[in-house]
This record gives sequence, C-alpha cells and structure tokens, in this order.
Amino acid sequence: MTAEPLHVLLSRAYVAFTIEFDNALEAVMPHRTSVQQGPGASEDRPWLVSAVMWTNLLRFVGDGLSVAELNRRARIPKGDHPSLSHVQWWRYVDVIPDPAQPKKKQARIVTPTKAGRKAARIFPPLFPEIEKRWEKRHTKKKVDALRRALRPFVDNTLPHALPVVAYGDGMRTNVARGGDPEPASDLSSLLARVLIAFTIDYEEDSDLSLPVAANVLRVLDEDGIAMREIPARAAVSKEAVSVSVKQLVKGGYASERARMLFLTKKGERALAAHTKRVADIEKGWEKKYGKQTVEALRRGLDAFQSKLGEGLRPNAEGWRVHKVYAAQTEAMIKDPKKGLPHHPVVLHRGGYPDGS
Repeated sequence: MTAEPLHVLLSRAYVAFTIEFDNALEAVMPHRTSVQQGPGASEDRPWLVSAVMWTNLLRFVGDGLSVAELNRRARIPKGDHPSLSHVQWWRYVDVIPDPAQPKKKQARIVTPTKAGRKAARIFPPLFPEIEKRWEKRHTKKKVDALRRALRPFVDNTLPHALPVVAYGDGMRTNVARGGDPEPASDLSSLLARVLIAFTIDYEEDSDLSLPVAANVLRVLDEDGIAMREIPARAAVSKEAVSVSVKQLVKGGYASERARMLFLTKKGERALAAHTKRVADIEKGWEKKYGKQTVEALRRGLDAFQSKLGEGLRPNAEGWRVHKVYAAQTEAMIKDPKKGLPHHPVVLHRGGYPDGS
C-alpha cells in the first residue's frame, strides 16, 4: 500500500484541530453567521471567525497598533493584511487615522472593538483546551511524540497559521519569510508551520498552487465529473471549488461541458507532475533533515488519523449542522480520510480551513 503524502497527513491533522477549536469557540463566543446561529445571535454581534483569523491577525491588535506594524507582525509580504477590511466589517476592530501623524495620508491605527476585546479573552485558552482533548482522545504520549516529530521542520519566522489565499494569484501561499523569530510550542502552530514550509517548497516552481492541485485537480479525470459532486470529492466548500475550477479551466488543465468537468491532456500532465513534485519534496526533506526524521514525522501523524473524526462533531445548534453544510460535516466525521481536504483552503470568509 502506497504511503499517503506528508502534506495530506499534515493537512488532515491541522484542519481537524482547527475545526474542533472552531466548534468549541462557537459554543462560547457571542456571534452571528449566515444562518444566524449562536448564543444571542443578532445583527449587533460580530461575525463568527475561525482560529485562523485570530492567529493570523486579531491576536496582534492588543490595545491598538498601526496598520504598518500589524502587517510586519503578521508577516504580510506587501499591502494591507488581506483580512483587515473583513474583521473591521465583522466588528472586531476599528481602523482610524493615526492622531500622531494627522498629515500622513496613509497613517492608520487598528484598535479593538468591544467584540475584539472579548475575543482576546476567549480565543487563547481554547488552544490548550483542544490539546487536552487530543491528549485524552489519542493519549498524551502520542501528542508529545508528534510535537517532537514536528519540531525539526519548524521555521520560527513563518506564521502560526495557514494564510488567507487570494483568488487573483491562483490561491498561492504568500508569506513574508524572515524577520524576528517567534517561537511556539502549541500543536496548532507546529502543524501549520511545517505545512506552510511544505507548501512553499511545492509552489516555488509550480504553475498551480498546492490547494488547487491537491484538492480539485486530484479528483478529476478524462471521463469527467459532475460539477455538483466536486465539493464532496475534494472535501472543500463550493466557493473554494468554484475558484479552483476557474483557475483550472483558464489554465487549460480542465474543460467544462454540460455541467461536467473534464481533465485535459495538459491537466493529465499536471496531475502526474503534482504527484512527482510531492514525492520529490519528501525526498528532498529526507536529504535535508534525515530519512529517520521524516519517517518519525510520518509515524507521528499516522498515529492520529484513525480518530480524527471523533473531534469533529459540531454543536447541536452550530452552523455546521445547517442543511447547507450538513452533508459535508457528516462526511468528515464518518471518514476523515475522505471527508477532510488534502490541503487547507483558507478563504476570506472567516478563515475556515475547508473554505466554508
């Protein structure tokens, strides 16, 4: 039996941890969603966001800081943080002119709202809480072993979570490497940083991003697949699929006819190249870090695969049980190997790692 690629094992663990966190958050954070679920949901409540949005942006705000400093701390390559306008709209922050530099046109300050300050109290304790759940479910020995296996691959200058991907550049993982190291030992950050490193290596010389290739390109063939079936096969949201399909069709990797998507000859070559590239990166890691180190990482991740679904059960009134999301939710609980994506797709819609 062929071993699963490392990025798939990393992705499942990271997405499963994040979804379990987000479900726990939903139960205690006053909020609203598109289906108006949640404690005291109303229009004056903030939009519910994922752990990813906290980790990549909101945790830096504190009592307030400049937009420039926020971008530096969040390791944004250029321009504003891609989610800044969203968290402002969702009522977690206010963005105001910097009173210390009134004549400087672009000088702005990000300050927390009442909801932002509440989030700062609620989010941080949930990370160790979910880790304790994993220790109880999988055993502390296995969690500690996974931490040890991840550490040799961790670059402390990378973000602590997968970044929001942009439609305009093919959903590539853009981060600013370098700067002051920011060590972390929590499991979520360790998983994210190793996965980001793998993704950067993959996308360094690839026409397609890893989220597009690993999720949507992977499920296509020359016989075609109905468009409505792709979200379930790829295990990501309809919007993530829609954007990926546009990338693949525009690039000539797939063709769409009668609501069916077909893999083209170029797509077949890209799929073969994807498989080879993933294998080449793993071989490169074996040379760089040592074969035994890579094998230890694989064993550490393998130890969690069979029970990942046990932590994915949503709240009884949660948004993931709503009819729009229910089938995908049940699929990932029943069979995480099929129901979780092969790579996170973190969109602007709250930062959920399956694109929801």
